[in-house]
Amino acid sequence: MEKKRSINIFLGIILVLVVSCIQEIPSDIRNLDDGEGWLMFDFGTTSPIEITTKDTHDEIVESQIYNFYLLIFDNEGNKMYGQYFDGADPEKYATNLSDFQNASGDCWYVQNMTSSGGQTTGKVKVKASAGSNLKVYMLVNLDADMVKISSDLLSHTIKNETDLKNFSVFMNQTTVARNGYFPMNGSLSNVTIADGNISSPDGTLMLKRLDAKIRFIFKQGDRVDEKGQTITKFEAKQWK
Repeated sequence: MEKKRSINIFLGIILVLVVSCIQEIPSDIRNLDDGEGWLMFDFGTTSPIEITTKDTHDEIVESQIYNFYLLIFDNEGNKMYGQYFDGADPEKYATNLSDFQNASGDCWYVQNMTSSGGQTTGKVKVKASAGSNLKVYMLVNLDADMVKISSDLLSHTIKNETDLKNFSVFMNQTTVARNGYFPMNGSLSNVTIADGNISSPDGTLMLKRLDAKIRFIFKQGDRVDEKGQTITKFEAKQWK
């Protein structure tokens, strides 16, 4: 009887240890198929060039991130992942860091700049095929008024890294209006996604702006040019 009780206690201890080990395994890893891994990385915005115009938004507005398209290419430049992420999609967007960490699927989180001199930062977590020497690209704020770019266009056009490098972005209108969606992009090189695990590359994916604002200064007064002329009035009618 004592021997049977000892065996039962021993088996009970083993069961507790096994259950404990299972609970310690992150749920993210248990959602992987063979040959898959999780990639988790940080991103942020770079400081803009200090140029302002009359019709413009401030640094805080133009540093906000509302959506992005994420592309991952293998070591031969073939697209192995392409997905659109939108802040309006509750299945992929986490409103806080805790929800991001507990998400069981592809997810992102952003802490947008709230004061001048600050920085917009965020995190992305995606499930993709395992591999090494990968390249990650992030194209941000696709709904901008000023450029012709969309998730559908990228999905159908970009098949490999060369397609992306040759991809041209065109202005939507002659007179550029800004809705606060400022296009940016950035990349990470030599990225590894480990099979059956969570991988985080060194460094942060830094986003740079796709277009620039230029300030023209026209002064009027009594000073004459080499032809004896002075500027009395200036009116911008068309930009080419």
